[in-house]
Amino acid sequence: MAINQSSELSLRVDAPKKRRLRAFLFFLAFSTVLWLFVKLADTYTENLQVKISLTSPPAEYWLSASQSQHTINLTISARGFKLLALLPASKDQNVVSVPLDQLVVRKQNQNTFYITSASLRTYLGSVFAVDENDLQLQDGDVYFTAELLSGKKVPVKVLHRLAFKDQFNLYGEARVIPDSLNIFGPSSVLDTIRYIPTKLFQATNVSETFTSELPLDFDPMVLQVKSKFVSATFTVEKFTEASIPIKISKPGKLKIKVFPTVVNVIYSVALRDYKLITEDQFYLQLDTNGLAARQKFLGVRLLEQPGKIKNIRIEPNQIEYILPQ
Repeated sequence: MAINQSSELSLRVDAPKKRRLRAFLFFLAFSTVLWLFVKLADTYTENLQVKISLTSPPAEYWLSASQSQHTINLTISARGFKLLALLPASKDQNVVSVPLDQLVVRKQNQNTFYITSASLRTYLGSVFAVDENDLQLQDGDVYFTAELLSGKKVPVKVLHRLAFKDQFNLYGEARVIPDSLNIFGPSSVLDTIRYIPTKLFQATNVSETFTSELPLDFDPMVLQVKSKFVSATFTVEKFTEASIPIKISKPGKLKIKVFPTVVNVIYSVALRDYKLITEDQFYLQLDTNGLAARQKFLGVRLLEQPGKIKNIRIEPNQIEYILPQ
């Protein structure tokens, strides 16, 4: 009984001490945070090293990796909160992208250019969300060297894979704007390029005309192209199947009898062009390649046809023949 009373007395004595300790720790933490807040609200001037990467050079120039990477020294005056937020930008692994097409870039000579310090200061001020007057570039203008590239104009080729609803099909080729582009690159590369393609465009259940913006497919490390996209219009029409009888022509003065002398050319045509297709737009000729081998049948070649038809087939496409004795 005496022991229990002693323990209760000890607990009563320790409780006020623990409350005082907790209160002390609370006020210590609160005062530390308040002191830190006050300090961070003050304005400081610090020197920072920031890595920048130059991007988007003029299309006719090539910027090497070594010339695009720079380290600049900045003096920034800002509140402690802002400087604390800017510290990650000065780390080695962080690089600030600087698009040249958004800054004032001047030409010193044929291959040497420089970004004015005022222009770069304005841009970095917007990136870091500080007043440009509180930011100074210690090294002044930023110089870099770019190589003048060869250039030529090439057509744009639309790559597509379209699946249409029944009876619908593409009418003509896709209409592209712009239909050709100036490209720049090393002469050895340009000599191998005949056109610049788009990335493959795919669509299903197509039944009406539509326009889409398509990205170009090229290696930006090798080629420079001012436009990155083109607009392609796909004209879609309803098609029907039609047939027209065409007489088989014989090459030269070849004396040979064929059976039959007339075959059917079967094709798909847009409804709006159905009445425009006539017999004189076709030219069929006997394929005599099998004569020397005395093949039983000869083929037929379609040498001329209207440009508005698709999915052409010939029936029959194998012709019997007799050579006169």
